[in-house]
Formats: sequence, structure tokens, C-alpha cells
Amino acid sequence: LLDPAATMTADAAAVGMGSPEVVRGAAGIASTFSGRAQGARALTVDGARSLAWIVGGRPKVVWDLVIEGGRITHIDMRLNKVK
Repeated sequence: LLDPAATMTADAAAVGMGSPEVVRGAAGIASTFSGRAQGARALTVDGARSLAWIVGGRPKVVWDLVIEGGRITHIDMRLNKVK
């Protein structure tokens, strides 16, 4: 699913919680998610494909996906604080 040259970027809130700001390459992204994305759910946000980690019925982290040629080429990670 991941393009070999895929990138993932994280917003300032996610970086503040310990996420790397940028991850490059399919192997690096897969390693970042390994064992951590089991609770992620697929959804559509503003018409775009996304994944979300939902806590208490609200998204805590959203990953917006850019898909080109059937492969994920970019992931934009956004952290939403649960209040």
C-alpha cells in the first residue's frame, strides 16, 4: 500500500507528543506504525480518505492519506486533543 518514496509529516501538536516531524520512505513509515495503529479506523474527512484513532467517540489522531496510482504517497498526521 505504501509507495517506496512515501512521506509522513506531523503537525506541531503531534510532534509535541513525541511524533517525528517527518518520516521518509515506506520502511520508516511502516516502522512508525508497527503495533501502534491497531485501533485506527478508516473514514472520510472532507471527501478525502483518512484514518483516525478514536477515543471516547472523538478522533484523537487523524491521518490524511494522499493516494496516487493506487499507493499511499503521503500521510499528514494531525493530533486533536480530546477535551
